[in-house]
Amino acid sequence: MLDYVAALGGRAPPVGRGEAFTYLDLGCGDGFTIVLLAAIYPECRFVGVDLDPRHVERGRALAAAVSLSNVTLIEGDFADWRRFDLPQAHYVALHGVWAWISDATRAALVELLADRVAPGGFVYLGYNTLPGWAAAAPLRRFFLEWAQGSDAVANVAETLRKLREMKAQGAEYFVQNPVAAALLDDWAKNDPRYVAHEIFSPHWSPQAFDSVASDLARAGLDWVGSADLVKNFPQLALKPGLAALVAAEKDRRRAERLRDFAANTRFRRDLFAKPGAPLDMAEFEMRPWGLRVPVEEAAPTIPLPNGRLDVSGEPFRSIRRALGDGTKSIVELARLLGAPKQAVADAIQVLSLGWQVAPFARPTKGGAAPRAWRIATPVNRHLLDHPVEQGGFALFAAPPTGSALALPKPALEMLRKKEEAPKRRLAKWVELGLIAPA
Repeated sequence: MLDYVAALGGRAPPVGRGEAFTYLDLGCGDGFTIVLLAAIYPECRFVGVDLDPRHVERGRALAAAVSLSNVTLIEGDFADWRRFDLPQAHYVALHGVWAWISDATRAALVELLADRVAPGGFVYLGYNTLPGWAAAAPLRRFFLEWAQGSDAVANVAETLRKLREMKAQGAEYFVQNPVAAALLDDWAKNDPRYVAHEIFSPHWSPQAFDSVASDLARAGLDWVGSADLVKNFPQLALKPGLAALVAAEKDRRRAERLRDFAANTRFRRDLFAKPGAPLDMAEFEMRPWGLRVPVEEAAPTIPLPNGRLDVSGEPFRSIRRALGDGTKSIVELARLLGAPKQAVADAIQVLSLGWQVAPFARPTKGGAAPRAWRIATPVNRHLLDHPVEQGGFALFAAPPTGSALALPKPALEMLRKKEEAPKRRLAKWVELGLIAPA
């Protein structure tokens, strides 16, 4: 997916397709992400760094449980990065780190990125940003000042109750700051431990995009695009008048400033890169695209920030149907549909926003549902017994996609109990590498 984001910005991937790469996760938590990726890319090297020894211990245990030797987890502070055995990395990820650390630690990270990101390498950065968090800053301050005792989770629960009472009684802060009111409702639905982690970080400081871009420029990194795919298409992500204002600004940084105010952005997922080769369009047009769901289950509309986009007609319907029996490149789709390559590429870009059509790491072919089957990989057999859930879905490795597959609980039970599943779903699960014929 990061390669695809870079392609939208006209940049080539840091390594050729199929070549081994090194991936560095800074602030890797319990290492689940890189363990899953290491199982998908066994020929590649994955390194994670986290300050919490409990996180590192859990990550090492998971890697050992699924017999992965291409994962290294390091316990330590980013400020001490020169003591670590960090490789030159083609991909670096920092999710939920940049806006929760001190200025000195951010400066150390800039030095790390300058030294350890390989030429042409990518850096993914997910961080709280402005102006979206501006109205909510007093809300966090209230939590900090209202808290009593050392139990952060209990403090969160008690403070949430008090603030929700205030909101219910029409407190003007929430009336005049609907963003803060919505955030309070979101926090009330979340695990109090997550909210405590969000609120009580001593260095909580949402970062404006221009400040982040300036910091990373010192490491030799330029902004490429957004890992929130729809944000690369202002005409789909913003109201028409605002989209026109953003599109008219030719300076990319200034355009991003306008976009963040237009959308009141609260969290950014940015891709930065060191100077590298421009995109080879002929190579890009040969990359495989596939369906992550059976063609019969592909949604006819795609959710957008300002509504839904109808993709039930042509050429979308024909593209989904063509992908129903395995991946196809843009060149192959253009030939099958008798359509210009650019028209197919444009339609694929639109379909990718729904995350059901996606770039795949390697080609696949469709097939029949097996009469008997087994869970295909050790990591997925482990996750079947120890599922990692996010938003009601459990995550599993889907090697052909190069990423994870999110399965709802009913599908998880089908896998666990081997209940009869729809044949189209079983066939898709074989294609995605989740199950294999027994």
